[in-house]
Amino acid sequence: MGFYGLAPFFANKLKKAAPGAQEGVLSTMIVGNRIAQYILVVQFITGGYMMTKAGVTHVWMAVVTVLLLAMFAFSGIMGKKMKVALQAAKNNQTDTASISKIVTFSSIVFVLFIGMLVLMQNSSII
Repeated sequence: MGFYGLAPFFANKLKKAAPGAQEGVLSTMIVGNRIAQYILVVQFITGGYMMTKAGVTHVWMAVVTVLLLAMFAFSGIMGKKMKVALQAAKNNQTDTASISKIVTFSSIVFVLFIGMLVLMQNSSII
């Protein structure tokens, strides 16, 4: 899950990198995103069970579940844009539109990740 904490910083570096460097960074980011998505699935299954036993409110459970599902959605969209940008980098071009969307979506996932961490540490907030 720490990948989502680093992704916005890697994505910002893509704007200034040459297409050859973008190819390497994007390949690494795609693998990291895929692994993080698998971990999200495991977290969803195990966390769902643990939430029912934790004695937290139903509102808290709903908010955390929505945050996790939003992370699924935005990381999937980000993965698609990374693949498009990687294909452009392999053709020795820079897809600035896809890279800016990668930056945006990685920042959104980062904020959702931080929000989830805050809620996990302070379940009495909601």
